[in-house]
Parts: sequence; C-alpha cells; structure tokens
Amino acid sequence: MIFAKSYLRKAQAFFNSPTQIDHLAQALAAVAKGLETDPANEELLKLQAEIKPCFDKDEAIPAEERACYAALFKFCKENGATIKKLKIAYFDPGYRGIMAARDIEAGEIIVYIPDRLCLFSA
Repeated sequence: MIFAKSYLRKAQAFFNSPTQIDHLAQALAAVAKGLETDPANEELLKLQAEIKPCFDKDEAIPAEERACYAALFKFCKENGATIKKLKIAYFDPGYRGIMAARDIEAGEIIVYIPDRLCLFSA
C-alpha cells in the first residue's frame, strides 16, 4: 500500500536521526500509523522490532538529561558542528555519554567541532 510505504520512509528517516532527542518515539509513531493502514506489512514490522529495544533503552535516560543533551546537540549544530551517527547513552546513574547509533565506516567523520566551540586551558 502506498500509505504504508510513506509511513515506512518517515519512520526510517526518524530512526536514522539519532541526534534528534525524540527520534525513536517519532519513528515508532510513524510505524504505528503505517501498521494501521497495512497491519501485515513485513517491512514495518521488521523496523518496529528494530526500533522498540532502542526506544526502551533510551527511555531509561531521565527526561531532564535528554533535554540537556538535546540542547547541547542543537547548540553545537547551530554553531557549525557536525554530529553524525551518535546518540545519547545512559549506562548507569553515574555514567553517561554518547555512543554510536549506527555502523561507522573506516575513515568516516562522525564529529566535527569548530575551534570556536572548544574549551582550551591557558
């Protein structure tokens, strides 16, 4: 069905935007809409099975921390940084960070931070 395909593409686009704070929730919502139009769509079901564990893990990150990371990513991007294929990670209450959200090719640039955004010691 044509509508299911459009929801699939939308879900894939959200899923592949790991620096957007609510990308997994939006991806799951698009999958759900697609499955309303075509409940047996194998591509949508497969994508849903791939997204759901990631979503469940990301939901463990407290909302205020997700908001802080989103603000940081937004600030960096607005000021010339490039951040690709990375996402927020919450490993345990004392250990937070960023991890790869997708496979990274050898030699691929995944982070570029302009000098003006870097802090240097005097």
